[in-house]
Amino acid sequence: MDKIKIIEHEQNLGIYASRVDGVLSSNGKYILYVDPDDAILNPDLFQKIFDFNYIYNLDMIEFIVFYEEEGKNDLYIPKEHRLNHLHKFSEKIIYQPKLSNLLFFEPIERNYSDIICRPIWNKIIKKKILLKTINFLGKDIYKNKYFNFAEDTIINIINFQFAKNYSNVDVPGYLYNIRKKSITHGDLGINHDIMISNNFFLYLKLFYKYVKFFNKDRNYLFYEINQFQFYLLQLKKFNIAQYIIDLKNFLNDILNDGKISKEFEYFLKKIINLINN
Repeated sequence: MDKIKIIEHEQNLGIYASRVDGVLSSNGKYILYVDPDDAILNPDLFQKIFDFNYIYNLDMIEFIVFYEEEGKNDLYIPKEHRLNHLHKFSEKIIYQPKLSNLLFFEPIERNYSDIICRPIWNKIIKKKILLKTINFLGKDIYKNKYFNFAEDTIINIINFQFAKNYSNVDVPGYLYNIRKKSITHGDLGINHDIMISNNFFLYLKLFYKYVKFFNKDRNYLFYEINQFQFYLLQLKKFNIAQYIIDLKNFLNDILNDGKISKEFEYFLKKIINLINN
């Protein structure tokens, strides 16, 4: 445990690389990520999860997360996460085939947080599942300093592809602290343009890799690119040739895929036009 703590606090390692090193340095069957500014609320959490899972031997188990905003004393569950925990403890086991078409959006308007919570930090996951995800993402991503914002979402999506079964249980366990100066909620996450834009570009390339590898509907990517197109166009603003070349190659790769809708095709051509002009 001490070794893992040292790795997590290595300043130059990066968030994703820290997560990887934590997994590789562990010797347990299951792993739970706890961000340094968060906490475990319930001292009985692990015993309750163990007792529950003794019967089912699940690949992934999600539990209730409470949020706390810096400077405030009240705890709350965000509206979009409440649907996860309406069932009684041990009442609902969701098997992978039922999740396979709902991991992102189907239809487009439906966010899969209706089914599961997007982040990775309120889940206990089998180490063998995480190792498969790490292998899928590859060595290059480990060294990429920009994979530090929303990296847990793509990890989580891939984990679900490799998992055979999953359940969420109504046990409160995780305290998520919303800090004003965090990467997600602070100025670093909003105004540090080159970091955040590179991160979303990397995120979208990984998501496309995921969509192709697992033979998902390519149009899932339409929603994501549409949502984050501002950051992609920011890459042009930096006027660094390699970013622009990589971005155009990425968008043309999707355009030539042959499995996208006419609406998505038109949208991609519009983005490429904006980059060229």
